[in-house]
Amino acid sequence: MGLVTEVWPLAEPFDRAHSLALERAEMPAEAVRGVLGCIVGAGDKPLAEGVAAERRAVLETIRTANQREGMRAFLEKRRPRFKRESS
Repeated sequence: MGLVTEVWPLAEPFDRAHSLALERAEMPAEAVRGVLGCIVGAGDKPLAEGVAAERRAVLETIRTANQREGMRAFLEKRRPRFKRESS
């Protein structure tokens, strides 16, 4: 099922969690929001409903400046420079 992807020594989980949070903070917020929106409650939905939610998330994300920057960075073989949302 793939539920466990990493195992850490007992003393390290908070450090690793902080490291993962920092990695996620560098990602485009709209993409992270779309992924989390698909994950939350996915186990309670029929497959077709989950696939439709994923499709909506992709369509919302694919038109963003951060998506274009990510694609450009990939093609240019460099790290992307995502813009943070202003709130």
